[in-house]
Amino acid sequence: MKSIKLLVLLVPVMLAGCSVLGSGQAPYSPLEARYSGSYEGILKGLTGESAARLVLDVSEKDGSAAGVLTNLRSNKSYTFSGEFIPVGEGGSLSARLFEKGNRHAANLTANLGLSGGAAQVQGQVRTVLLGQELMNFDLTLRRVAQPVPQGQAAVSADPLSVPLRP
Repeated sequence: MKSIKLLVLLVPVMLAGCSVLGSGQAPYSPLEARYSGSYEGILKGLTGESAARLVLDVSEKDGSAAGVLTNLRSNKSYTFSGEFIPVGEGGSLSARLFEKGNRHAANLTANLGLSGGAAQVQGQVRTVLLGQELMNFDLTLRRVAQPVPQGQAAVSADPLSVPLRP
């Protein structure tokens, strides 16, 4: 009975110690924070040019990437998960894109880097039909949104202006 009482008293202390030790870890590495986020740009291929949006999450620790690529002209979205290999200040990405969750529609290979201080994704999307790559599309996307670190409020680029009454 004494051991149960002692255990009940020690559990909160042990849990508090875990939260203090784990609270100093950043949710992202600097590389992950730099490249995880939203991108917009263009896809260029034989059928023309189309606006595109990419929502990307990279994990340096796991060597993985996941996200959604949307062709804004056709309004089709493709989910993906694949490999992320850190290279210097950037990295390379290779993944299989799936339409409607289960149909292998394309392959993506891209490099992540900085251009003018902004994160950029450049690469190729190759459509797949019956297991064969058919058409190539060049992909050029620039970062449009910065992730907000956990525990911090989003800060607007423009300060709020509140009209003052006399």
